[in-house]
Amino acid sequence: MIVTDQTNIKANTIKVYDRQAQAWDVGRDSKLRERPWFDTLLKGLIAPLDMLGLGCGTGRPIASYLLGQGHRVTGIDASAEMIALAQKYHPAQDHPNARWLCKDMRALGLDKRFDIVLSWDGFFHLSPAEQRDVLPKLCQLLRPAGRLMLTIGHEAGEAIGQVYGDQVYHGSLSHPEYLEILTAADMHNLSITSAPQNGLDRVVVYATKQTTQKEG
Repeated sequence: MIVTDQTNIKANTIKVYDRQAQAWDVGRDSKLRERPWFDTLLKGLIAPLDMLGLGCGTGRPIASYLLGQGHRVTGIDASAEMIALAQKYHPAQDHPNARWLCKDMRALGLDKRFDIVLSWDGFFHLSPAEQRDVLPKLCQLLRPAGRLMLTIGHEAGEAIGQVYGDQVYHGSLSHPEYLEILTAADMHNLSITSAPQNGLDRVVVYATKQTTQKEG
């Protein structure tokens, strides 16, 4: 029987990723078709950068690529099974610049600041109300001139997707509202791009932290 209640589906989304971690890992496209977006994000920056990946999954292939570029990556996922796989594939002795934490992005409790905050296909599992609360906090985790990149929905609303037959929740604000929140959080160089690349259809938000905070 297919469940259609969004509240229950959202409450169980993390459990879905725990249950489907192995299947997700095996089925994940390893070709890094997302690379053009990451190259844009990192353009002009010199390694090593401190990078925070939210909804990092197993760390493959995205975090693996960033570690290979010489960056320091803190990967966070609410799925304990995903984090266990990330630790398995990136053991500390081979990847001293990697740190994997099982945390919910709604309650990170981090006291460190980062050069990059990235959430590829993770942030959009939060509800619109949660995104309004969390997004300014993610901006606060950036150092001056730090960069943010998120994937978001094509339009405001809620939707149900699937991970290997299990239903998962997706939410999005309107694109103008994302820009309003980011501007209020001292972010500039804002852009939202929806042009598909390498066969992937994503809406991607870029923003840069102001080097000095606004007065008042």
